[in-house]
Amino acid sequence: MASCLPEEGVTAFLATTDTKSIKKIDESLNAIKEYINEKNKAGAEILGVHLEGPFLNRKYTGAMIPEYIIPPTIELVKHFEEISGNNIKLVTMAIELENTEEVIKYLVSKNIVVSIGHSNASYSDIEEVIKLGVSCVTHTYNAQKPLRRDNIGVVGSTMLFDELYCEAICDGIHVSPPAIKLLYKNKPKDKFI
Repeated sequence: MASCLPEEGVTAFLATTDTKSIKKIDESLNAIKEYINEKNKAGAEILGVHLEGPFLNRKYTGAMIPEYIIPPTIELVKHFEEISGNNIKLVTMAIELENTEEVIKYLVSKNIVVSIGHSNASYSDIEEVIKLGVSCVTHTYNAQKPLRRDNIGVVGSTMLFDELYCEAICDGIHVSPPAIKLLYKNKPKDKFI
């Protein structure tokens, strides 16, 4: 990936894991750490790790394998940090799950960005975790609670809270062009990724 991404204009990125067994996540984290530590690398720079899961909501698995979704714990986060060589920079998680408050506080204290994703969070859930330092939403619209009149969910909250950065997959497949325009129109321009 690092050697091919510059052809697309990408010079730096976070290597992203997906939700697999702990053993497979460990293998990925170790491989990323080894690559980061190599000398004389060519291509796009790996700035660190984006841990996408395994702390997700089973209602919004997206492409993740449900049997590997597990509740968050500080012990497991510390384990992943150690295996990665302290290269974790971003964690996508369902912020409404049990024990997430303590995990969020821990991650934020380590300057690791917490991003809402694969989540069934409500407006009030999101309002509370912003106070804890949650600052981003992963692939807005995809694998998350949609905007509804009675609960604006993750999508509506992403548009409403200027504090949140929002990422979107702007390929016209994952998100339609009008949905991208709506999101872009409702976010401060420096908060749209």
